[in-house]
Order: sequence, then C-alpha cells, then structure tokens
Amino acid sequence: MTKPDVSVLMTAYNAIDNYPENLFETILLRLGMVDKLKIQVCVVNDASTDSTQDVLVKIGNIYHEHRGPEFICVPGSNIYVKRHKERQGPAAGYQTAAEMATGRYCILQSVRSWYEAGALAKMVKFLDDNPDIGFVYGKTQYHGAMNTLHIPPPFIKERFMYHFDSLFGYMYRREALDSGCQYVNYLSKNGANIDIADYDFMMQLIHDMGWRGYAMRDTLCLNYYYSGNGQQTELVHRYQHEIDAKFLERWGDVA
Repeated sequence: MTKPDVSVLMTAYNAIDNYPENLFETILLRLGMVDKLKIQVCVVNDASTDSTQDVLVKIGNIYHEHRGPEFICVPGSNIYVKRHKERQGPAAGYQTAAEMATGRYCILQSVRSWYEAGALAKMVKFLDDNPDIGFVYGKTQYHGAMNTLHIPPPFIKERFMYHFDSLFGYMYRREALDSGCQYVNYLSKNGANIDIADYDFMMQLIHDMGWRGYAMRDTLCLNYYYSGNGQQTELVHRYQHEIDAKFLERWGDVA
C-alpha cells in the first residue's frame, strides 16, 4: 500500500466547548480537500468531556463513506482516532498521534488552526525537490483577537535557541520519528501537563538530527485562530520562567 504523503498530527481536549462553533469540524473537513495529496489525519482525543469524540466519529465516517460533491475525499486519505482515558496534555497527545503516523512527512495542526489551500502540497513538493532540507515552514496569519501576519526570517539554526521562528506549522521528514525524536512534556503543575513540545521537537530536528530547515517566506501556510486565552496558553504564560529554565537545561549547551 502506498504511504500517505503527509500525516497530520492533532490533539484535542474539549475542542467543541473551548473554541468557536464548528471550527474543529471545519478544520477536519478541510484536510480532506487537499489536491493531489494522500493525507492521513491522526487525532488524539485527550480525555475530552464534551462532544469532541462524537465529531471525530462523524468525520471518520465521512472520510470512509461520503462521496458527495460538497466534500471531496482524496482517495487513500484516512482519519485515525485514539482516545486517552485520562488527560495527559498536548505533548503526550502529539506523541500518541505520531505513533499512529505512517506518512512520508509529518506536520502538527492545532484544533484552532488550518492550512492555506495548496500549502501542504507546496511544502511536500519542496521537500521532495530538496532532499538536503529536513523541514520547511512558511508564513502564519493570525485571526480573532490578534490579526497579524508572521513572516519568518531566513533559516538560521542558532536563532532557534532564542526564537521559535517557524512556529508550529513546520513539515518534517518522518525519519525524525524513526530515529527516536519525541514530543516531550516540560512541567506538571497541579495535575496539568504544560509544555512547548512543538518548539522542543524543532530543536531535536536541528540538533539531534542535524537537519537544515527552509523558510518559504513568500508562502502563506498556516492560519491560526487566536482567542486571547485557553488552557495551554494561560499555563505556559503563568509558568514561563520554569519552562525557560527547563529549555535551557535541555538545550543550553547548543547555544
């Protein structure tokens, strides 16, 4: 069986209650309308207590059964869902999703983000055409409470020690997973796991894998709905000093 081109890794905790109505469902549906790519969607329900699981089952059935004109299901695409019995946090969710992934490339997606039409195909083509590049990323447009455009500077590995230039919408080769790169939890506070797993994983790509990245500075790739609050955002800000200390402990010797 042909491998998927891209495994999209998602983790969701109360995605229906916490974010705008239908956003999560719309995001999942858009992943089925990617031209000429085989997309595998790996979603982890991190012990949600709302109707997140019902939406996942509904979308899963659409992927498998529906072929109407209002929804274009790419042949070979699929959605895989696992549910954590207890809430474990984003890092554990992304790691579980990564363990389901079989695609040639992988990319993260938040429950409040979506990729611009054609962006995934452009990223795949760039990596196909440039085997010396390990990961690629582009511009990010914020929506909602913050309406700004993030244009990453050209890739310089040393900058990533201090600046998460790529943000989380970077596509990387699955060899990273095969080599043991993992999404890592940083802190546990009052029963909540707090992490910057996307940033830490990028550091693994750069320093453990020895990869170079490429910033597609003319390409809008990621759209992100910023509500101004949210469980993980608030926790990261609250414990920023401890997170920074952990980051320096893990990566300070590469500066």
